[in-house]
Amino acid sequence: MGCGASAVEGQTVGLSVEKAVNSKAGSTAEKENFLKSLKSNGSISASGAFHVSRDDLISGADNLFGREEYFGFDGKDGWVSFDISKGSTKRGNYWIFVNYCIGDPRPLCVYIDGEEQQDKITTDVTGTYSPPLTWFGYGPFSFPSGASELKLTTDGYWPHVGSLYIVPAGAGAGAPPPPAPVSRPSPASNANAAGGGPQGLNVAFDGDQAVLAKIQRRSHPKVREAIMMAEERKAKIREIMEGLQVKLFKPTRTEGTVNIQDGEMIVVSGKNGAYEYDFSLGASVKSVRISISFASGDSRPVVLTLDGEILGTSFCKDATGDFSTTARERTYGKFPLEQRDTHTLKISTEDGYFPHVFNVYILDSETDDDELLDARDADDFITPPSRRFPHPFLREIRNFVSKSWTQEPDRDFKPDPSFYNSMCLDGLWICVSKACRPGTLERAAVLVSSYLPVEIRRLFLEWRAPSYRPRGPFRLVVLDNKTNQKAGDCPEFPDDWEGRNGTSNPASFTSVEDLWEGQGSLTVHELMHGVDMIIRQQIDPSFMEDCDNCHKRICESEVFLKCYARCNRHEYLAEITTLFCNTYPQSFKAGCYECTHASDGCCNFEPHKSLPKGKGSVDIDKKSDLKRLDPEGFELVNNWILPISDGDEHWKETLGL
Repeated sequence: MGCGASAVEGQTVGLSVEKAVNSKAGSTAEKENFLKSLKSNGSISASGAFHVSRDDLISGADNLFGREEYFGFDGKDGWVSFDISKGSTKRGNYWIFVNYCIGDPRPLCVYIDGEEQQDKITTDVTGTYSPPLTWFGYGPFSFPSGASELKLTTDGYWPHVGSLYIVPAGAGAGAPPPPAPVSRPSPASNANAAGGGPQGLNVAFDGDQAVLAKIQRRSHPKVREAIMMAEERKAKIREIMEGLQVKLFKPTRTEGTVNIQDGEMIVVSGKNGAYEYDFSLGASVKSVRISISFASGDSRPVVLTLDGEILGTSFCKDATGDFSTTARERTYGKFPLEQRDTHTLKISTEDGYFPHVFNVYILDSETDDDELLDARDADDFITPPSRRFPHPFLREIRNFVSKSWTQEPDRDFKPDPSFYNSMCLDGLWICVSKACRPGTLERAAVLVSSYLPVEIRRLFLEWRAPSYRPRGPFRLVVLDNKTNQKAGDCPEFPDDWEGRNGTSNPASFTSVEDLWEGQGSLTVHELMHGVDMIIRQQIDPSFMEDCDNCHKRICESEVFLKCYARCNRHEYLAEITTLFCNTYPQSFKAGCYECTHASDGCCNFEPHKSLPKGKGSVDIDKKSDLKRLDPEGFELVNNWILPISDGDEHWKETLGL
């Protein structure tokens, strides 16, 4: 089954075995051998095999878009044609292997030299719409001699496709390559890409492979569905935005020294320069407004010229305060538009310096301002919420759910091998200080993989940290308590980061003792803070409200009395997850330390003053307690976290640790 399937999959290091197909020639075993070669080496050396990439594209639908690792289509009805004449195919059957990612089934029809094939490709799912990409094999398909064109098409949505391999069926891949040795590579040789590379799992440690075999790659159908719905919301917002405006960023032509800095800001060196944008609008658009987002420490007016006619000489004349962080948007017009297929907007100065421009929008002057504002607000979310978002929550979490407040992750991130033993589980980096006892990395990986579905793990790689914090991806860091290591000891974090057990964007920190002498509750607690943020940023910001509602209900019932779970919605979620995962947390039985030692039996925390005097503990520590006392909270966690079992078995015993 594909790695997006809901059943527990037996594959440990590497991807799960793709579903078998009816073989017309060549065996399923042969296909699996080819897949192993692709996942290990990224290539197939069999006679007659050839690679098909974007360089081989002949043509495609107008809504084609490209990213660094893949291409796809905005909306439905996408199609592409590849030139495959380089393969010099002989008449016969061929496998088609596709490297892609997608959260829901999006099959593509296959045409070879215009002949439609019976079988489809890309019928499997990877569980996410973001890299890493996964190889799947399909066919065999009937190829004519000297085939020249491969066309892929659908009337639905497209998967995100990287490239393809076409291989003769029956060519034989030979014996599959041996598994890569599990050892610590030198920094120079550690070339695996963050996100798990072709196998989805990077291993860099001297450890117990028997423990490594316990690492699981389980999928969560509810998470997969939530991700699919998130992608649909993104597509809908893109459709709305494209209907309301044309967004311009990269100039079509430039004069003088024009640079794009940090991938987001157009900077002109000196006074002599200009840049132009070509754009198209529908024939029904009679006039436009022009909106410019810019930053400037002093007044730097620009000249706007539309289709050769100067519109004015004092646009963007306001000083915003600096040249990078304090952007201001100004909208000008209404400007008549000539009826032509392509229009040109030129930005220049009379003889002065340029402001730094971020984006230029061309708006139909008939666009409703409220509709545009709502769409832009939604578009600024990294992932649009599933329902209208309450403003108090938006103020609280804007700095990590908004595109404009966050920064792109470092997808090539690799933990410093001089400080860490590390492993990447499908995008979630586990970084263990070398000061920790041997075997800690394996133990942490087994715990994490037992509870976090593969769909969630992949999204850790996509984490966009606030612009004032170290860059993502989000990771789990295990430090040594015996040597009193602190977060600031980690090479990638500021020296003044104190503490060892906590979550500080973009990492959750825990202690080695929790994985050996402890029960794992600290690790689960802190990691759930990270999962909470991943869900709110990458899947649905409305999860903030879902969790808050559960927390309010439980506080009104006084079920948890003065336990730490009452503190706020964040700690509530982390605490009940430790119950769900059967890590036997002691915090519920401990109650409030300050109330226990206060002379009047109550601390200064306001919510505790309305409760009975004393520590206010609750005698619970396991999953069945949570299900009995807080069924809504149980279901909240159950929607995102994988259970080891339905009972109260301890995770160490269940996993043989």
